Order: sequence, then C-alpha cells, then structure tokens
Amino acid sequence: MSTRPHQVARIPLDRIQRSGQVREIFDEASIQQLAENIAQHGLIHPIHVHQVGETFRLIAGERRYRAVQLLGHKTILATVASGTIAEGDIVEKMLSENVSREDLNPIELAKGIMQLKELSGATASAAASRLGLSNKMVSELCSLLSLPESIQLEIQAGKIPASLGAELARVNDAAEQQDLAQQVVAGSITRDGLITRRKRGLRQTTAPSAPSVQRVTAHLGAGQTVSVACGDLTLDRFIEVLDGLLRRAKQVRPRGIELPTFLKILRDEAKA
Repeated sequence: MSTRPHQVARIPLDRIQRSGQVREIFDEASIQQLAENIAQHGLIHPIHVHQVGETFRLIAGERRYRAVQLLGHKTILATVASGTIAEGDIVEKMLSENVSREDLNPIELAKGIMQLKELSGATASAAASRLGLSNKMVSELCSLLSLPESIQLEIQAGKIPASLGAELARVNDAAEQQDLAQQVVAGSITRDGLITRRKRGLRQTTAPSAPSVQRVTAHLGAGQTVSVACGDLTLDRFIEVLDGLLRRAKQVRPRGIELPTFLKILRDEAKA
C-alpha cells in the first residue's frame, strides 16, 4: 500500500489530520471508557497514519485518537506509512479495520463502500471480496442509501436493523415506506410481516394481467373440427371470429393462394 516500510513512532496529536473518515458517529461513553482503559494499561494498539510532509493523515484508530486526546496527552503511538498511497487504498484500510471491529453503523459502512467503489473503480462484488463481506450484504447495505434521510437516521440510531432497512428500500411507494418504517421503529411489525406487506403492495400496483384465453372446438363429424381461441368467448363472439375468417379467406382465394400461404398471411397480420 505504501512505497516504504511502516515505522512505529510517537507523533504529536496536533499534526494529525482526520479528514475523510468513514465513521461519522461516536459513542462518547465508549470513548470515555476507552480513555480510562488507556490510562490504566496504556495504548496497546497504535493508530495508523500516512505521513505527508510534516503532517499525518489518520487512516485507522480515531476512537483511540479521541480517547488519548481526552486524557490530555500531546502525543500518540502510531504506525506511520510514507510514500504514495492511493485514496482507494486508504478508504479500504479504514473500512477493513472498522468492519473487523464492527465499529461502523450500516449507513456509515454503506457510504464507505460506495466511496471505495468510486475511488478504486471496484465493482460491488470486488468491494465485497476486499472487505471480507458477502455480495448480498454489500448489495443490501448500498440499497440503504436510496432511503430518505429520516429513515437513514433511524438506521444509524439502531432503531431499524439493516436487514429491515434493505426491505424498506424495496418499497416503491414513499408514503407506504414511511408508514412501514414507523411500524418497524415501534416494534409493531416483524421482518416477515414487512416482506408480506411489501409483496402485497407490489401485487396491487402491478398492471392487470391480460384476460385469460378460452379455447373451444366444434366437432362437425367425419373427423372435421374447428377450433377458436379468444378472451370472453361467447356464441356471438364465436360467430364473429368465424365470419371474419371466412371473409378474409374469400378475399384472397381469387389470387390462387394456397392454405399454408393464407395461414402465414394471417400470422403476419396478427403480429402487425
């Protein structure tokens, strides 16, 4: 990922830049608890930074950075990478650490995956492989970003699980989507119930299917039969179809057209 080996060094906190972090929400109580742990046992795992000139860009370990800052320390132990690092590799490193620690909420992770795809040109499948996630999980996470911001906030807050958020993203009607989201937050609908409601809505919005085709066969004796197939078949409709067929046959007979050719003409006219 870098052109030089990584080195472990103690670096000043005020020279660390935290731009472009994939994590947006931090639990202050957990930061306080981590700070107390560091105060008692020291920083066990260094943060990871990329040195650019006299500054260091934070790649992984913002919770540790915040905890050490909370303790009033001026420096922090860091693994320092130097040289050229592609932006996509930096985002991948940020995501990989947070995925392994389960530190990101689903919306943060989805945004990070989209950022990784845009920066590296990776497909959803390639991004899934690089992060150790399944294709289905990546697809579901990315679908969350199509939801309205109000629902995304509920997912970030942990009130709507990512799996239910993915189901909500498949609801086309905005009003129905909001109603179902409120039911999920209230705990009044299960995942199975949500799927059932969504599928019922799809059936209601689907265009009505074409009328069923009825087929009747008239047996005329001596092994002769005539079959007619069409929708809403009645005796009047049966007569109408036969009359139309006879008129068309009489029109083409003077031209010396044989039966196979006549049937082909009828097929071509029906397709037109």
